[in-house]
Amino acid sequence: MIEVRVARVVNWLKVTGALLLVACFALPMKSCSGYEDPEGKPIIVGADEVPAPGMRYVTERRYLWEELHADDPMSWLRVAVFLGPAATVMFARRRPKSRARTALWVIQPVLIAGVVYSLWYMTFLFYAPDVGWYVACVGVASYFAGWLGEACQRWWQWRRRRQPGV
Repeated sequence: MIEVRVARVVNWLKVTGALLLVACFALPMKSCSGYEDPEGKPIIVGADEVPAPGMRYVTERRYLWEELHADDPMSWLRVAVFLGPAATVMFARRRPKSRARTALWVIQPVLIAGVVYSLWYMTFLFYAPDVGWYVACVGVASYFAGWLGEACQRWWQWRRRRQPGV
């Protein structure tokens, strides 16, 4: 009975994580703020300087789908990894016991690492994380917790099968 409850919690952790990663397509992932003059040209203002009159503070928000570039195949891969967990969850629901599902289960940590790399790559150096970035971090943590729960379940089942007389 406890195993069934644990399996449900693990499953919902993975589903929640996958849905949060898909939701990142609608949320701003990173932002960059600064000042512009009345003509729209960026102005560099020091940390302790007061901007001149007429300057306005602007924030540029960037979305995940804006990261796609037709001439850069790596950009497609960096965005596609956000859909990978949702695809594996959907496949696992359709095929509960199959070798393909086991193979996908083994690949899931690579997908998670790809999302983490993508998040790092998007905000490295010049941008500040925005709402979508934090949602993606929660999604990765939830999905990875679900994967770890499945790993523990598989280990317990393997151990139970190896014990003589059980």
